[in-house]
Amino acid sequence: MSIVISSKQKKQKETDKERIERNKQELFNNIVLSFVNVKYTPTYKYLIQFLFSVSWMLLYIENVFSNWSLLLFKSNEVLQSSCTAIVYTLPQLALFYLLFKDKLFIYLRKMNIKQLLVSVKVAGVSIIVSWASVTFVNAVLQIDTATNAGIVNLSFKHMFAFLVSLFGEEFLFFSAFFLMLSIFTKQKKPAYYTSFIFSGLFACLVFGLSHLSSYDFNVIQCLLVIGLPSMIKILLYAKTKNLFATYTEHAVFDLLVVLSVAIASLQ
Repeated sequence: MSIVISSKQKKQKETDKERIERNKQELFNNIVLSFVNVKYTPTYKYLIQFLFSVSWMLLYIENVFSNWSLLLFKSNEVLQSSCTAIVYTLPQLALFYLLFKDKLFIYLRKMNIKQLLVSVKVAGVSIIVSWASVTFVNAVLQIDTATNAGIVNLSFKHMFAFLVSLFGEEFLFFSAFFLMLSIFTKQKKPAYYTSFIFSGLFACLVFGLSHLSSYDFNVIQCLLVIGLPSMIKILLYAKTKNLFATYTEHAVFDLLVVLSVAIASLQ
């Protein structure tokens, strides 16, 4: 009688070396799959999403949306912030759906417990990487880092607006990533790792610079502390193939920052 061993049991019997090799192969397979999926999506769609997200972000940081919200809800601060976040995020989501509705499975999947746990773990790693980046900028480059007042002063009543606006930031980040990756797919010879790395760095550059107004236009800080550590989200997407997972990581990361600031203020 043959004995059937489940995949879970097989994984438990793996050595550390075998598990590392399996994870590396799984990551590479996911990168190749993402590369192929993007290759067969017209580049102009990614360009439209990227240009719209950048334009919408510029309007957002220029307080255009918040001024609209102020006119609508003069005496309600919570409704003002919620309206601003919705106006920032919803049009980007609507455009994304219109452009990619036939291939949403490439980007968005139902979250499971495993992906949730991975996202939380990656957020923890991101905190460590960000802390190391701040230390490097302060100690080695001798550049004073600025504080994001929006994060430091975040209160529970504005949590809805905060979580909604993070979706908008994800659209900006990954529209930049997919646009650059789509350009790389035009090469005759596939360069999977190189494509992912350079596309990720471009997304990190855009994401970092989008935070200039939040950090007193400290370019080095935005690039090295905000932008570059975000590269870990590219690896998370390659692992999960799910933008819900990267959003969760982003939300948990920012909430951990808020929590750490709150604890530090009590001391």
